[in-house]
Amino acid sequence: MIFGSPVAPQHKKYERNTTPMPNILLIEDNAGVLESTQELLQLEGYQVHTAINGKEGFLKIQQLLPDIIISDILMPVMDGLQLLLEVAKHQKLITIPFIFLTAKSEKTDIKTGLDLGADDYLIKPFEIDDLLKSIKDCLERKKMLDLKYSDNKERIKRISLSRDTLQRVLAS
Repeated sequence: MIFGSPVAPQHKKYERNTTPMPNILLIEDNAGVLESTQELLQLEGYQVHTAINGKEGFLKIQQLLPDIIISDILMPVMDGLQLLLEVAKHQKLITIPFIFLTAKSEKTDIKTGLDLGADDYLIKPFEIDDLLKSIKDCLERKKMLDLKYSDNKERIKRISLSRDTLQRVLAS
């Protein structure tokens, strides 16, 4: 096994999903890990875009607005921690789930990544099933937050309309 390469389960038969799947941006500087992870995610039906460092990744995040970001930490030009901090500065990007997929395995590394706002932190080498579960969990949490946010926006709109109506009645 190449260090950092995903381990595909031997018992699972991969079948292409026919429903539209989320877009993933995979940011990884190791070509072997990038290609094998991209291929396994595509076999699961995901549309996978790639970048080889944080700077290129940030440009693609702005262009694509992916449904989820998966990033290594140790990369040239801009590392994954810097990338996460840059994403957090932008209102329209901050809600995109962010998963670190890295060889940095010390407890302090994990704590730093999660404290900075990563939704999950997986250590290489990794099992593809762990990554798939993380993706699914992050996307489900985002969906719940989006629903809650849209419900709150609708309530605020109704309250504003009710307040406007009340003000008109009181003014007449």
